[in-house]
Amino acid sequence: MKIGDAVCATVIRVEPYGVYLQHGEHEILVLVPELSWQPMANPAEKFSAGDRVRVKLLRYDSGEAIFIGSVRAVSIKESPYLQLATMEPGTRLTARIYGIFDGAAIVELTNPLLLGKVPVDRIPPTCKAGDLVEVIASSVDVERSMAFFEIVTKIS
Repeated sequence: MKIGDAVCATVIRVEPYGVYLQHGEHEILVLVPELSWQPMANPAEKFSAGDRVRVKLLRYDSGEAIFIGSVRAVSIKESPYLQLATMEPGTRLTARIYGIFDGAAIVELTNPLLLGKVPVDRIPPTCKAGDLVEVIASSVDVERSMAFFEIVTKIS
């Protein structure tokens, strides 16, 4: 097994922070954010010991002797970034400004559910964290799960 491989593995343990898998002699940990494209409060609601799961190997933690994996990375068809990338150019979407940081505002969309960035020079001066805004996608990188937006108008 090597980094970048996608393998089928068996769930051996479910914890609040993620799921442990076994593939041959190798153990794989998939943390909650990498289990699904949808938010997940409790991995035990979706995974049980004995389940077979397809997972992509992201890196190897030599200190813990365990691979770190992603279920999301092998289920790209479910990616909200793919959904966004296939929308008609100029489609207006509703987002909430999560926060404004050095260089960018982080916006949270609910349909599709994802986070994206608005370059700081594209943020109207009247906008602040918590505001509801209308945005259009300016670029989407499906493989890296990244999206950039422009604010069209402030809603509230």
